[in-house]
Amino acid sequence: MPNIQLLQWSLWSFTLLVGVGAIIALFKLRLAERLLPPWNELKELQAILPVRREELRQVSDAIQSERQQLAILDGEVGALRQLREWQQANPDAPARIQQMMVDLERAKSELAAVQQKLAQEEARLIEVAQEVQRATQEKTQLAEQIPLLHDQLAGL
Repeated sequence: MPNIQLLQWSLWSFTLLVGVGAIIALFKLRLAERLLPPWNELKELQAILPVRREELRQVSDAIQSERQQLAILDGEVGALRQLREWQQANPDAPARIQQMMVDLERAKSELAAVQQKLAQEEARLIEVAQEVQRATQEKTQLAEQIPLLHDQLAGL
């Protein structure tokens, strides 16, 4: 008898566990039914999923691009802060820079004047060189005529 009772208790415990497992499984199924969309909506969602993934990729790329631009702007802001700090540390710097710019413009105009004078001098040099060349040609022509003129003078 005790073996039969043991067997009955074992079967009853097993049945109870199976029942509790079935209740838990049904509860999970009911919960999944509430959370998951119906089958026809699921097919629509599967069709939309690649489009959404592409949109997500594009948005992620845009976010990355914006982060890079933000980093660049942060760098520029840092440089501008340093410039402002330098300007605050050197209050007379803008006036000095302005004076340097004026001096630079004056030096540019002086350079232009010197270049113009140099061009004029080069033109004069070319003129003089041409005159020298003409005079040299005349000299050679006259030098060729000297023996003839000596002969004529001797004949007279």
